[in-house]
Amino acid sequence: MNFQEMGYNKHWTPYVSDKARLDFACQYLSERYNEDHRCKVTNVAAGFVDTQAVAMFKPFIKSYCFMQPEDVANIVKWVVDTPKHLQIRKVSFNTGNSHIPVRRDRTYETRAKEVDGVQYGSNVTKTWDGKEK
Repeated sequence: MNFQEMGYNKHWTPYVSDKARLDFACQYLSERYNEDHRCKVTNVAAGFVDTQAVAMFKPFIKSYCFMQPEDVANIVKWVVDTPKHLQIRKVSFNTGNSHIPVRRDRTYETRAKEVDGVQYGSNVTKTWDGKEK
């Protein structure tokens, strides 16, 4: 079993950290420009939207857990249509069932990486017993 088989994708690590940076930037811009310029800045954080970007999760998640792009568009329209004096900093939503189930009884491996003679991480193999903790 490797991380790709579990739904891990190395390209998602930057995506997840970029989402956190975007959240911080939206909060900063909202506080900075709302008072003087009445500028609304909202971070719309949707769950799994049925697009190509989340295609790799489809084997792990039931189809009813995916929102349609129109669902997100309706939320964005709602945010835009709110009165000007209301500042909605973040809207986070999903179908209520958007989670990747834990896969039990699996062996996971991590491999260290060496860069310029420095080892990052460690070589670890762990077998999960599948019991609830």
